[in-house]
Amino acid sequence: MISGVGIDIEKKDRVRKALEHNERAFLKYVFTPREVSYARKQEDVVSHLTAIFSAKEAVIKTVGTGWKGGVRLTDIAIHHDAYGKPEVVLSGNLQRIAVSRHITTIMVSLSYEDTYAVSYAVALTG
Repeated sequence: MISGVGIDIEKKDRVRKALEHNERAFLKYVFTPREVSYARKQEDVVSHLTAIFSAKEAVIKTVGTGWKGGVRLTDIAIHHDAYGKPEVVLSGNLQRIAVSRHITTIMVSLSYEDTYAVSYAVALTG
């Protein structure tokens, strides 16, 4: 059963500026090493990082807590399977919250164009 949905849109320039300002700190605060590695293998790194960032924001909305309870951006990992399909992996406080709310799966879809990246997420229970 669907227990929550979330959508987010991000400007690619926002991520680009954060990378220019302090790339190392921004990447460490927002992304997992696996996400950074994946994005760096793509032709348009900024588009992929923006889409992943957008996905994290959409995922947190599906759980319904916002950033309360000690949740960090790195508690949400967006992995890609061999075909490029994004998969959500939770850890830390967010994983504990999701389990307490009986969330078993979160699915996400990512897209981007010249200016924006957008993501949609759905949390399932049972």
